[in-house]
Amino acid sequence: MISINKDMVDSYFDEINRQYFNDELSVDYELDIFTEDEQPNELGYCVPEDDGCIVLGLVEEFDSLDDFLATLKHEMIHLEQIKNNRPVGHDSKFCKRATAIGASI
Repeated sequence: MISINKDMVDSYFDEINRQYFNDELSVDYELDIFTEDEQPNELGYCVPEDDGCIVLGLVEEFDSLDDFLATLKHEMIHLEQIKNNRPVGHDSKFCKRATAIGASI
């Protein structure tokens, strides 16, 4: 098991942003690290708030670093959808993008 924290998420976010998103996701986001009890069957989420803030939520523990990174990439694709005013979801474009960068689907 791997436990995450804000510094870890921020560091990997920046690295993934540079490597896969041309540093285009450099936006302020609010991080919500939640427990499995708070969000059963969820590993992460990314939602826009009415005030323009984007909330990136991740479960506090993952089975492995690879699982964490795949989930973070998944949520960053949703962030890209939000930033580009595209519908947020798991359409064919999402699946193609996820497969290309090693994100979970």
